Amino acid sequence: IDSTRQWQLAGGTLKDITVSGGGDVLKPFQITSASGTLDNVTLGWNTTVQVGNVGSGNQVTVLNGLTLANNRLLRLDRSNVSSSGIYDVGLNFGGIQTLGGSGVVELFSTTSNGTARIRPTGGGTLTIGSGITVRNATNSALTTLGDAAGGSLVIAGKVLAQSTGQTLRVTGATVTNTGIFE
Repeated sequence: IDSTRQWQLAGGTLKDITVSGGGDVLKPFQITSASGTLDNVTLGWNTTVQVGNVGSGNQVTVLNGLTLANNRLLRLDRSNVSSSGIYDVGLNFGGIQTLGGSGVVELFSTTSNGTARIRPTGGGTLTIGSGITVRNATNSALTTLGDAAGGSLVIAGKVLAQSTGQTLRVTGATVTNTGIFE
């Protein structure tokens, strides 16, 4: 991808692809539509999943795993001023899947009435790989890793709560931790 431009997925599917190039924090790859799907994708470029362009939330479907390469940052950004839960931002992993590779997933939400979340869906199992750190951003309100109704969560990586006085909720039908909580 040409790193002098800002690239955006506003719907559709990326399948069996590595997104690489750029890496400029000021020009991350952006996913801005609730109808986006990442199917066996490797993110080798800083990426932001954010509230949609048309004033809606953004729930991205992940199929066949998601890999972060080269210690890249994947940020889920729910910075919409509305307190409505319809503006939630999330990555939804169906079936048995892994969020793997090496990098940081940062969750940010400006309100405690909605959330930025990563979760298994449909009774599946999501494994957070050993090279992955999931953290809430400084000054973030409610953020969530997992879903009690969605499925099981296995944490082999690191979960870092770094927003003083705020909640990084970790939940699942079952939660198994062999990683690090800080």
